[in-house]
Amino acid sequence: MMSILTSAVDPIVQITKDGIIQLVNAACCKVFMYLENELVGQNVKILMPAEHANYHDSYLNNYITTGVKKVLGVGRKLRGRRSNGSTFSLYLTLSEAKIGQDIFFTGILRDLSAEEQENERMLAILTSAVDPIVQINEQGIIQLVNTACCKVFMYQESELVGQNVKILMPEEHANMHDSYLMNYLTTGVKKVLGVGRQLRGRRSDGSMFSIYLTLSEARIGKRVFYAGHMRDLSAEEQEQERMMSILSSAVDPIVQINEKGIIQMVNNACCQVFKYQDVDLVGQNVKILMPEEHASQHDSYLENYVTTGIKKVLGVGRKLRGRK
Repeated sequence: MMSILTSAVDPIVQITKDGIIQLVNAACCKVFMYLENELVGQNVKILMPAEHANYHDSYLNNYITTGVKKVLGVGRKLRGRRSNGSTFSLYLTLSEAKIGQDIFFTGILRDLSAEEQENERMLAILTSAVDPIVQINEQGIIQLVNTACCKVFMYQESELVGQNVKILMPEEHANMHDSYLMNYLTTGVKKVLGVGRQLRGRRSDGSMFSIYLTLSEARIGKRVFYAGHMRDLSAEEQEQERMMSILSSAVDPIVQINEKGIIQMVNNACCQVFKYQDVDLVGQNVKILMPEEHASQHDSYLENYVTTGIKKVLGVGRKLRGRK
């Protein structure tokens, strides 16, 4: 039995009811950076930072006096203290053994240093990311935001963490968000997770802007978290508005269609020349602007190009007839 304990990969420490160390294994000595003879006979508080060490004797005494178990058999995350004074995360599980009149407590520890370093590394990546990132829990409460998120939405970090994520949404989305979350938790049906979509965000001053949002989910134990990765589309939106202003104010008629020939945009000059209102053209097939001899063939021209990729008229100017 002793060989099993001493050779265990995880640190193990056994103490008396007075908190005096009776046994440590090699893993414990390695993690806490002590020799065995430097620990055995010492109070176990030597392995704790001051905030835990100051209360440990009273915790032990309270249990011995009352018999009320508060930590026995319950794993919990704590901080350990190495011989050089540095602290680290550990997961402690305590058990009790009675041998005659003597009581011993055995602690099995798991060193969380590697996980802690990885968490710090990931957090550094998240917080330094160029695009806004926000993490919420299953109630929609913000757990984490990065610097880019604070900058784009014009908030301080302390103003966002602990708030419902609805604070970043215009009213038409905010009013429905809690029900969206609840519906997913209840049904498990994914409607937006993993699917990017364009939405509107709301800054602290109430102004709105376009964002592209991608949501992902993480489960830690029984808890659920959602991370939103956003791309601020303000610059693209402003550029589109600028280009639209140029197009709409151009002297020559301009019309934009999709691959089916449906008009997406016309400028003022186009409306003036063809004698239509904007609303009369957008959504119509561009054939409305052609005489019959061209209109009857236009769909087949488009379909042929989309199918073959052969350019017959693209990039080539030519003289045609229009129909008012």
